[in-house]
Amino acid sequence: MSTRYKVLGQLAGSYSSAQTLYTVPTSSLFRYGDRASNLRKAIVSNVIVTNLNLDDAIKYSMAVVPSGESVSSEHYIVKDYQINAVREDGDWLNFVPNTHLVSLDLTLDPGAYISFQVTDPADDTKAASVKFNAFGAEIF
Repeated sequence: MSTRYKVLGQLAGSYSSAQTLYTVPTSSLFRYGDRASNLRKAIVSNVIVTNLNLDDAIKYSMAVVPSGESVSSEHYIVKDYQINAVREDGDWLNFVPNTHLVSLDLTLDPGAYISFQVTDPADDTKAASVKFNAFGAEIF
């Protein structure tokens, strides 16, 4: 078995619909030297969610969905979590954190996926200022 560490996915937020950040490939042939093997699992180590909006706090939800299923209430591991706006008044004492680190160390089977949606504000332009980044490894 071999492991490939990588950025699993990056995307900008959306209010109008849930988006898939990463899907574990169902058939991916990995070649290492003279050996080839199929993807067996993926490990999602961390997800970083950043609100780059200067004026508005946001809320987001994250779901981990098994292969062949659609997002439903039992899949949510984060629901309506609020991240504050960036404050740029020059006073570091008034700095508001605008990043949420979700440490998962979660193993996913082929076909499983991670889904995100900005749940507030109800505005796709403001939701697009929210960035989602997943990091981890694919195991072959």
